[in-house]
Amino acid sequence: MIKHFYTTTFSFLLCLLAGCGVKQEEVDRIDKILASLKKDINKVQDTVEEEPDPNALTPESVDAKYDTITGAFTSDIAGVQTSIADLESQLQTLRENLATAMSQLVAKNTELNALQGQISSLEADKQTAQQALSDQVRESEARVTRFEKAADALFDSVVVQQYREQNPGSTKSNQQLTLELGNHFSQLGKFDILAQTDPSFAAKYEQAKTLSRLD
Repeated sequence: MIKHFYTTTFSFLLCLLAGCGVKQEEVDRIDKILASLKKDINKVQDTVEEEPDPNALTPESVDAKYDTITGAFTSDIAGVQTSIADLESQLQTLRENLATAMSQLVAKNTELNALQGQISSLEADKQTAQQALSDQVRESEARVTRFEKAADALFDSVVVQQYREQNPGSTKSNQQLTLELGNHFSQLGKFDILAQTDPSFAAKYEQAKTLSRLD
């Protein structure tokens, strides 16, 4: 009965130590010590169960055997206590390492949240900048269109209007029509017809030629 009790207890202790994440070599060392303890206990149990020899038993022999057994038992117990102390130290180190890791994890999570906030802010700023740029581009394009229309209106003339009436599908600008009509009639030697139709046409034609050379 005693053997079974200690065997079960030692087996449970080894399983407990192995499950705590203790190094295998420490478990093996304690296993050896516990095996020695079991051997001593078996000796005591065997001694108790043996039929005593009345002639062999003396107070001195009993005391000697008792001292031998208890001495070995005490030595093994001290070894187990030392090993347990070492294990406690390892467990404390593991607890401290775990606490440090948890603290670092919390710090990293805080840093990550801050970075995510910065990214969200930058994305919002990017969208705002893109919208502002898009608005500026549209405004610039509108200004260019208004300027082009205003500039092209300077080349409007009776000659150009007559051409558009005869060619309603034309999409050419007043400046382009002034240049093309002036060149065409000049080549035919009939530019005076245009000047008579609209006295301002000659000056507008000269401006159109100047601008075409700049282009």
